[in-house]
Amino acid sequence: MYFIYIIFIRIYHFFIIVGSLFNAKAGLWLKGRKNILSRIAKEINSADKIIWFHCASLGEFEQGRPVIE
Repeated sequence: MYFIYIIFIRIYHFFIIVGSLFNAKAGLWLKGRKNILSRIAKEINSADKIIWFHCASLGEFEQGRPVIE
């Protein structure tokens, strides 16, 4: 099952790269995720207590905002 997942993710990424040639939003998606983990690691102090909230949509963010604040 893991093997199928990895293959699917690689195929999906390939189609996003191809799509970015024709769609500006796909290009921004790629640009925004380039080196994201290293950029986050530079910004976070390891001594800080961090809680990560994942919101898949604006609606989820709005629902979670009271908890986040």
